[in-house]
Amino acid sequence: PIGTQQIRVGVVQFSDEPRTMFSLDTYSTKAQVLGAVKALGFAGGELANIGLALDFVVENHFTRAGGSRVEEGVPQVLVLISAGPSSDEIRYGVVALKQASVFSFGLGAQAASRAELQHIATDDNLVFTVPEFRSFGDLQEKLLPYIVGVAQRHIVLKPPTIVTQEYGLNENW
Repeated sequence: PIGTQQIRVGVVQFSDEPRTMFSLDTYSTKAQVLGAVKALGFAGGELANIGLALDFVVENHFTRAGGSRVEEGVPQVLVLISAGPSSDEIRYGVVALKQASVFSFGLGAQAASRAELQHIATDDNLVFTVPEFRSFGDLQEKLLPYIVGVAQRHIVLKPPTIVTQEYGLNENW
């Protein structure tokens, strides 16, 4: 169920630049969310800057100001939908997602890069592809149990380990 104290949904569209269509705390009913999603148009643009979009959602949506309840232990879930490969580097956006403990799914259509979606998704099993955008509705039965399962748990993802200094075997430290 969608509500202020239940599941919250936000949408960011991306192409050259990411744009907030609505934040996590904008709508409080399923009917409102579905109406807003149905009213969305094509984002347009020349590029598909997925890396920029990942950074944008971490900085602007998975925060208290963006409507997130991460500080209350509520799992943060990203469902990235793409129809082609990224036009920019995704590595830093993926690290930001992991550091923010965001549980991520990758949905691809048409020419989406499965390798990129696997890199973004928390697990390879959370990548789903369809031949065209119209077929995303067919994924609902596969995807919803995963999302509901995540929403009902308290999940803490381990951020990546970053090595900042190396020591040789014969050096004293």
